[in-house]
Amino acid sequence: MFRWFETRIDPFQAFDESQPPGKLLPFIWHYTVQVWPAFAAVLVIGLFAALIEVSLFAFLGKLVDLMQSATSPSSFFSDHGTLLMWMAFVAVVLRPVLFSLHVLVVNQVIIANVTGLIRWQTHKYVLRQSLSFFQNDFAGRIANKIMQTGPSLRESVVQIVDALWFVIIYTVSALLLFSQNDPRLMVPLILWMAAFVTVLIIFVPRIKD
Repeated sequence: MFRWFETRIDPFQAFDESQPPGKLLPFIWHYTVQVWPAFAAVLVIGLFAALIEVSLFAFLGKLVDLMQSATSPSSFFSDHGTLLMWMAFVAVVLRPVLFSLHVLVVNQVIIANVTGLIRWQTHKYVLRQSLSFFQNDFAGRIANKIMQTGPSLRESVVQIVDALWFVIIYTVSALLLFSQNDPRLMVPLILWMAAFVTVLIIFVPRIKD
């Protein structure tokens, strides 16, 4: 049913068989750059999905204001019918389509194929190691590294790409909406953001160690 999506990435495509980078970010880039269009698609779809979510929140507030200013139900629909139809289209059609497309790209394009691609390439690299390499480690631990690197790397990149737009757009939109009503409403959110970043700076390196 979703063959077109499932065949966008060839897990067994030709690749550079030299040693992958030893540092974290270059290591991640080494594999993701081979399939960057898939992650770019998630980034673009996530942008529009986040914008739609925020627009619906903003519209709810506007809808209340419009209903308060309306003189009668009949005049309300005659005056704002176009706006209501447009937002109904966004909520009932556009939003489900975008979120369904996001799920399709993540699950049908990325999860199986990118995981398989990383596993195949790490497997091919490990096969070329010397006999002493396998004698100096446990076979189960080597196999586990090959099996777990793919899903760990893929999930990390997907989560970063997904979270990027939602965090930026939700935060900026919330600040704008608060500022339009009363700039003082921005203070708790700014303080919360500062506290959150401080906690990350302090505790994430400790968890890493």
